Amino acid sequence: MLTSRDLMQLEDRYRSLRESLNALTDALLHSRDEAELLDAFRASGQIAIAFFREEEAAMSECHCPAEQANKIGHKTFMHELGSLLHEYRHFGSGIPVATKVRRDLLAWLHEHHRVVDHQMTHQVQKMGRSGETSIMVKMAS
Repeated sequence: MLTSRDLMQLEDRYRSLRESLNALTDALLHSRDEAELLDAFRASGQIAIAFFREEEAAMSECHCPAEQANKIGHKTFMHELGSLLHEYRHFGSGIPVATKVRRDLLAWLHEHHRVVDHQMTHQVQKMGRSGETSIMVKMAS
């Protein structure tokens, strides 16, 4: 069963993803080294994949009603990150891509986390309450 510690670890992963996207933005704005930029894209993608995989497994484990919406959101995020990489490679300028990462991708991630991901927290709390109720009933018997 998921614990509050598991949820805290997922929250740390979310923060790590946000930090990697901020580092990507900085690299897009300030770096002239293409290898550094590609590494920043790769790091963000790898962190996102690992985080999303863990979060989806956790949602599945607690039978969260937002599980499918969450998976769709993750696919949308990864598609958008790939599109931004393509845009950078096509135009060779980091400034418009950095703007989109900050304005669109980070904003989307924040909203997704605030609305969809937090449904898992509510589900775990709900399961905990029903578990406590079951234990109390058994103790009273």
